[in-house]
Amino acid sequence: MDLVTHALSGPLLGRAGLERWLGPEPSRRATWLLLVAALAPDIDNLLFVKGTAAYLDYHRGFTHSFAGGIVVALVVAAIFWLRRPRPRFRAAFLLALAGVYAHIFLDLITSYGTQIFYPFTQRRYGLNLVFIIDPLFTFLFTLPFLMKRRGRGPAARLALGTISAYLLLCGALNLGARAATRHYLISSGMSPGETAAFPRPPSPLGWFAIDVTPEAYRQFHWSLWHPRSPQMVIYPRAVRTDLLEEARRQPDVRAFLRFSRYPHIYVEEKAGTRTLNFFDLRFNGIPDRSVRPFLLRAVFDENGRVSSCGFVRDQES
Repeated sequence: MDLVTHALSGPLLGRAGLERWLGPEPSRRATWLLLVAALAPDIDNLLFVKGTAAYLDYHRGFTHSFAGGIVVALVVAAIFWLRRPRPRFRAAFLLALAGVYAHIFLDLITSYGTQIFYPFTQRRYGLNLVFIIDPLFTFLFTLPFLMKRRGRGPAARLALGTISAYLLLCGALNLGARAATRHYLISSGMSPGETAAFPRPPSPLGWFAIDVTPEAYRQFHWSLWHPRSPQMVIYPRAVRTDLLEEARRQPDVRAFLRFSRYPHIYVEEKAGTRTLNFFDLRFNGIPDRSVRPFLLRAVFDENGRVSSCGFVRDQES
């Protein structure tokens, strides 16, 4: 989820009533504690300085897990407890934990994948309800703050209820996109495989679905404005085994394959040079975009050995 929504989520919980955990009256300290806690898990964004491979392996890992969130909340609570007058540590910790878990939840509803059960498993979970930047979703978080003093208590709780209703709507649209994809395949004489749907910017009215078969990924772009005319693109799953096995020797390739859910791997040949490209179709919601996130390229020499390998982002920085 984007930084602005995360930043608003903590203070919104405070206005809904949690800020009184530190005392009978609303306090600025409680607001700041919730704000910091709601942003704290993204401290792992600093992993980008170590390269994209490290980022893919560890972002939304420890600090975004239920167990790690407790540690993050303890650190945030301790920082605020050191300042006088000292709040009750238990209350500060519970308040920080609410902010941290709000952050984890907002990441879980996207499709990036969050390791909520780390360190017990590194499997990533995502509910595929909201795109990481959803202006309408973020706007719902701002409503109580636009009302100033009247935005506390019932108004803030009403905003939380509206946000919940929005997520339920997105869940229904997700199910609808999956059902429409399977219906389209069956009516076209094709057998559906395992189907998943993902939100597509800029609004909840756009979705794309991926249907997986042993031979290919079939991607469909749906719009509620034109529900009967999906765009279908087929991405073959077959790839030269010799090139892939050689590429697997590279740490970046292994990191990508651990992270990816729908790895589209394809070969480009130009001027006698062969390049094996790796891209996760989860991030193909805008298929015509010039820059693909987390695009990985392995270039082979004339002997079939990898001469260079890296993520496009790392090579351009």
